Amino acid sequence: MASFMVGVCAETGPGERRVAVVPAAVGALRALGARVAVEAGAGHPAGYGDGAYVRAGAEVLCRADVTGRADVLLGVGLPAGSTGPGTRRGQMVAGLLRPLRNALIVRFWAERGITAVSFDLLAEAPGDLADMDAAAQQARITGRQAVLTGLLHSGRHLPGSDTGRRFPPVRVLVAGGGPAGLQAAHTARTLGAVTTVCDTAGPRERDGTPRSLLRVLPDADIVVVTARDLSPGMPEVLVGGGALAAMAPGSVVVDTTAEPDGGSVARVRRGTAVTVPPGVTVVGSGGLVTEVAHEASAGYAQRAAALLGRFAVDGRLAVDLEDPLHATLVVAHRGDVLRHDVQRDLVRLTEVAGLP
Repeated sequence: MASFMVGVCAETGPGERRVAVVPAAVGALRALGARVAVEAGAGHPAGYGDGAYVRAGAEVLCRADVTGRADVLLGVGLPAGSTGPGTRRGQMVAGLLRPLRNALIVRFWAERGITAVSFDLLAEAPGDLADMDAAAQQARITGRQAVLTGLLHSGRHLPGSDTGRRFPPVRVLVAGGGPAGLQAAHTARTLGAVTTVCDTAGPRERDGTPRSLLRVLPDADIVVVTARDLSPGMPEVLVGGGALAAMAPGSVVVDTTAEPDGGSVARVRRGTAVTVPPGVTVVGSGGLVTEVAHEASAGYAQRAAALLGRFAVDGRLAVDLEDPLHATLVVAHRGDVLRHDVQRDLVRLTEVAGLP
């Protein structure tokens, strides 16, 4: 039986502690006909030692050997080494690639003849594939952690606490749907908070805040923002400065979309908590899922192995663009960028930068 090698390197994203394969998932990959190579120390931040990988049947190698020998480089985010000189034509890269934020990297892969498979596009595929949706599973963890983060910063009382005193209920507003928003709402309700979920579509105020959201923000003790609008021509900010000024002192806004360059809330930055007038705490909590890296890695690895299984045929990796799942997830193949939205972004980016 033929075999292919799955290579896993340590993640390189800011603050990232997850790993794409855990020892318990090595067996599932080997059942596909795969050999597994893991960079030495890749699992340490998530609590998985090199010895556990070896006992599970994986090889532990240096990064250069992993990237040079792997047939598929599997990552949580952009696989480490996938844009370096060690890549080769015919390799596959797979993970939560976020192709609309990484269009130039997708073009690089296409130019190198690398096949890119973006697991975060699974929601667009036909059929019920929820049990393989790695992105949704990670988002649910984010939603749960966001509510806990908001409570930590607010110091609010929860009905479940046995203090012998009665307090007003905590009012939680979730801005945005999807798996993260739904889980945030479920967590808040389970903890006894009065919970509202608000859609972020519709007309906006001058500061970018949707009017539907602005109407309910002043009543919230904790706001969890799980949506980021990256539609062409639309402002990225969902909670603008004017909306923050209308909130009550002591309230908390947790932005799960925060990146180093900003997020969905005015003045937010990832990894920071700032207080703005009239006393609202804005928490940049992008990357919350990495705080529970052990659990998140295990869930991700299980789903990543299942998705790779859909590309494994008789111990080999194969891409069939007639397969609706492949057609959805594959963003670069045989020299071409396959998604029109990524192609559109490439045109815009190259025009702005004056690139060929």
